[in-house]
Amino acid sequence: MSDTRAADDVRRRRGRRLLIFVFAVFFVPLAGAWLWFANIDTWQPDGGTNNGELIAPVWPLKDPRLQTVEGESLGGAALERKWVLVHVVGDSCDERCERNLYHTRQVRIALGKDISRVRRLLLVAAPDALAPATAREHPDLIVAFGDDLVSQIRSATAGMPTQADAIYLVDPLLNLMMRFSPDLDPRLVIKDLKKLLKVSRIG
Repeated sequence: MSDTRAADDVRRRRGRRLLIFVFAVFFVPLAGAWLWFANIDTWQPDGGTNNGELIAPVWPLKDPRLQTVEGESLGGAALERKWVLVHVVGDSCDERCERNLYHTRQVRIALGKDISRVRRLLLVAAPDALAPATAREHPDLIVAFGDDLVSQIRSATAGMPTQADAIYLVDPLLNLMMRFSPDLDPRLVIKDLKKLLKVSRIG
């Protein structure tokens, strides 16, 4: 009987160690990324810093429900485990919007082997907000209606200065964590993304 108990104890200990290991593999790197990124001014001797605005505290998105302009329903699971660059537009994607889409497309391409870790999402208010010719230039772009997600973004940034046409970054755990100015040099967006992708094993 004691041998059975001992074997059960060994199995339980192994199970606990496995659970701790799985947690460490998936969550510790991202937590480290947050700590490093939030304190980069302090930790880097050369005074480097992030170029986007950190959303503090980070805002966990609650199951954002999206519907593509083609009518397909997308839940939050469609965005999980990827870094997502989010554009928000109204009834039409104007010249500035098209420029920003071009910039984020080039940013994604510049990531090289990490390109598959980043997605782009355009939230629109009308089905024809994106001109067909522009849509053809961005085959990787998810174009969707998402009033719920827009509302959550507004709530998350309510305490920040208003920034029209900003580009938002959502992490692989569906946390809204950064905002980029639409006039920010795309090379600086690349720098921020590369830092995050380097230290994160998720997404």
